[in-house]
Amino acid sequence: MIASSLIQRFKSSVVTKIRGTTPQNDGRNQDPQIAQWRQSQAGPALDTHSPSIIERIDDDVLIFIFLATLKIADSANPPMSRTHPAVVISHVCQRWREVALAVGALWKKIHLVIPSYPRGWIDRERHEMVAWKIKLLQRHQMMKTWIPRAGESRLHIMVSEGWTYPSSNGSYYGEEGYPELAGLINMLLETSSRWKELELELSFVQSQTPKFPTTRFLSLPPQDDPVLTNVRLDIDWNCPDESLPCLLLSKPSMLGGSSLRSLTVNSGTMLHHDLTALPISWSTLKHLDFRGYPSNSTWAFNSSQALQVLQSCPNLTSCYLALTGESTPSPNLGNPITLRFLEEITIRPFKWQIVQGFASSLILPSLHKLTVQSFTGLRCSPLHYRESGLCEFTQRFGCTLRDVNFQYIALTQDALRQCLADLHNVSSLTLTDASWAVISADCAKIDAELLRNLTPQLDVVECGGADCLQVRRQPLCPMMEEFALTATLSGEESEMALIELIEMRRKAWSIGSVEGRTVARLKTVTWNGCWEKTLDVADELRRRGVDTDQFLLRT
Repeated sequence: MIASSLIQRFKSSVVTKIRGTTPQNDGRNQDPQIAQWRQSQAGPALDTHSPSIIERIDDDVLIFIFLATLKIADSANPPMSRTHPAVVISHVCQRWREVALAVGALWKKIHLVIPSYPRGWIDRERHEMVAWKIKLLQRHQMMKTWIPRAGESRLHIMVSEGWTYPSSNGSYYGEEGYPELAGLINMLLETSSRWKELELELSFVQSQTPKFPTTRFLSLPPQDDPVLTNVRLDIDWNCPDESLPCLLLSKPSMLGGSSLRSLTVNSGTMLHHDLTALPISWSTLKHLDFRGYPSNSTWAFNSSQALQVLQSCPNLTSCYLALTGESTPSPNLGNPITLRFLEEITIRPFKWQIVQGFASSLILPSLHKLTVQSFTGLRCSPLHYRESGLCEFTQRFGCTLRDVNFQYIALTQDALRQCLADLHNVSSLTLTDASWAVISADCAKIDAELLRNLTPQLDVVECGGADCLQVRRQPLCPMMEEFALTATLSGEESEMALIELIEMRRKAWSIGSVEGRTVARLKTVTWNGCWEKTLDVADELRRRGVDTDQFLLRT
């Protein structure tokens, strides 16, 4: 359905572009002489048997449309099936099929979904095993057709599973009786030298043995000519046997290739072992996303280990780090770690707070985006400015930061104000709370006073015999263009403070810079949360004469 609707959409857009924007007239209420003149100018009528508009498009344009269709559909990770957009496109007509089969890029992503495993070998469920094997044979036949269509393209491989049933029989998930699954996986593994991207979403239950077919994905041999750039591991272990997780640490491994640039490890993957034990070429990574250890793991990804990992990745440009299990200051590792290229960092601290000393252990000259969001801890106790690891980040890197997102309830009201004062060059600011948390009375709030601190103060001065506006006091975050909040806005005072913030920031931009006091033009305000409105904000801004062209308010 997705592919069919996208194809129809592209057909419509192409036909519209080719026909141009000339108004159509069906001849009704038209002067006969004008109609006769238009007909003479138009020349002979189109042959009703001539090729359609879409059929007259060049192959290059058609290929562009096909690839664009696939790019849109890729966000849903469509599995290899008869309804995959590439398959649908190849069944529209003979010409489309010829073009589609000649473009290897249409077939380079192979998403294999292993059907839900059968419940067991007992007689009353034997039919499940038969149905399961039939599905595997169908996938085997489809892959046998799919892989040659990719030609010599680098492949994007994604393997996921249906439901995995636990078993009381410790042997039926062994290697015996699974030739269909083994054959399917072997066919895919034969293409491993061409894998450019790899995503594994697998589960291993207690009854699976080290020789179960899917375990082959855990110890992949290295590529002779490394081309693997992106790896995502999302593996759940429901087995006490450590021999299966150990397979991920096998050396040599495809994961250790010098071509690797991006690594994502979800929280269930590293159960029994240290993240740094993975056979990864850490120094080549540009993107690292580690979602932490599972709750039943004996390991904790604290700030000390996070710094050790960062030290091993000098070429990172972005990273996501989920910290766990510590509240002590970060250790002094000697010289600070320099990450020259790191532009974006997301930190998920353990129970609200980044430990002090973490930011001071880093030198990040290119950092422009900082996100700090915690999803653990029921009770939030705020910290003062000098105690906060978040404020240490804003104080240390505030001059380069352009995009900042954090939970303001982790700070006291005064610490929040000082933190925002560090963000002189931020253009995008997002402040969030946490609806599930128990918040103490000392936690910061988004109130009228804070909104006024974010509002520039303007004076009316005489210039050239006329009254002009001039910025008397710069607000906090003067370069802010996008402002997003998750908070409760109650009371007429807070509502008017928000309206004045928008008004003054829109007006102050038109003034320009006066004695270095520059205020950016506010473009977007997004408010997520409870807002007890007493008036229509858009109408009020227009009543005040505020230019709302290219301004967006989302509530």
